[in-house]
Amino acid sequence: MNNSSINMASTSKSGILSGGARTAAHPGSWKLDLVTHKMSVCPATRKILGLFNTDEIELSNLFRLLKPGFKSRLIREYNAALDSGGLFEYQFSFNTPCGKEKWLKISGIPYYRRWGTAEKMVGTIEDRTQQIAEENLSLAIVNHELRVPLTLIKLNAQFLTNMTDANLSKSHLRVLNTVDLHVNSMVNLMDEYLSPYGSDRRLINHNNCVFNLCELSGLVVNEMRMLHAKYRFSIQVTQPLWVKADKYKILQVLINYITNAVNFSRPSSLIIVRVTRAENWAEVGIIDQGVGIPVGEEQKIFQKYYRCESRSARNKNGKGLGLYLVNKILLEHGGKVGAGQVKKGGSVFYFALPICTDHENIVKIEDG
Repeated sequence: MNNSSINMASTSKSGILSGGARTAAHPGSWKLDLVTHKMSVCPATRKILGLFNTDEIELSNLFRLLKPGFKSRLIREYNAALDSGGLFEYQFSFNTPCGKEKWLKISGIPYYRRWGTAEKMVGTIEDRTQQIAEENLSLAIVNHELRVPLTLIKLNAQFLTNMTDANLSKSHLRVLNTVDLHVNSMVNLMDEYLSPYGSDRRLINHNNCVFNLCELSGLVVNEMRMLHAKYRFSIQVTQPLWVKADKYKILQVLINYITNAVNFSRPSSLIIVRVTRAENWAEVGIIDQGVGIPVGEEQKIFQKYYRCESRSARNKNGKGLGLYLVNKILLEHGGKVGAGQVKKGGSVFYFALPICTDHENIVKIEDG
C-alpha cells in the first residue's frame, strides 16, 4: 500500500495513552512501523491471522485479505487515531490465506519516541469469530421482537393518517407524521446496529435524500420542548438550507446533540439551536449554559468510550458512545463536527453538511 493510502500525519501528542484498551481474552499483539509499513506480530497474532513462519508482514499484503468496505473504514479509523493521538478500535471480517473467514477486533494507538512525531503504531488483535456467532443469534431475536410492535405502530399511524371520514386537524396530522418519521428512524437504526455482523447490511450505503435541514431541526426542537418542559429552547434559522444525506441518521445526530445539552445543563437554562449557512456548508450549532468542556478535550470527546474526568460531568456521562456515533455519521456523510467553549459559560456543539444546490432533485423528492 502506498503512502497516500494512509495519512501519516503527525500530532502534537507524546507518549502512550495508558489504560485505554479494554481487556480481551487471549489477544495477540502487533507493532507497525509508520515509515516502512511493516508489521511485526507475536506468535498469538500469527496464529489468529493464519500466517506461517513469519513474524513480519507487509501491510499491503495484509490489506488484500480484507473486503473493500472494511478496508476503507479501517483506514479511516486508523487515520483518525493518528490525527488525534488517541486509541482506535475496529471489528472486521478477514479471510486467512487458507480461505477461512474470521471476525477480528483490532485496537491500536500511536507511539511517540520523539516529540510531535508518531514513529510506530502498537496494539492488540483478538479473534471474535465465536463471539460474533453467538451475538448474531441474540441480535436476530431482538431484531424480530422489536420489528413486530414497530410495524403495528407504523400501520396504525398510516391508517389514521389516511382516514377520510375523520376531520383530522393539521396538528393531528403533524403528530402522526412525526410518529411515522421516528418509526422509520428506529427501523433504520435497527438495520444499522441490530443486523448480524456477517450481513452486508453493515456495509450498506446511506439512504440519502434531499431535505430541508432547518425544517428537520425545528421538528426536533418542538419535540424537545415537550419532552423537557423544564428547559427553555430557542431555534434560530434564516433561509431554507437543503442537504443531501440520510435523514434518519441526521435526525439521530440532532437528538443526540440536544439531549447532551439537556443532560449537562440546569433546569430552566436556555438551549439555542442555530442553523446557518457558512459558504457551501449548512451548519447546526447547539449552544447551552451547562458545565462546559474542559480545556484541551474538545476533540477527545468524540473518541470512542471517552468519558470526561471532571466530577460534575462524569456523574452524567454515559458509555462514551453518543458523540462517537455522531462523529462517525458525519464523517461518512463528508461532513464536519466540532465543539468549543462559550464565553459566558457552557458549550457549543456543531456539525456541518455540504449544501445541496440540485434544485431539480429537491422538487422531485418534495413532490414525490
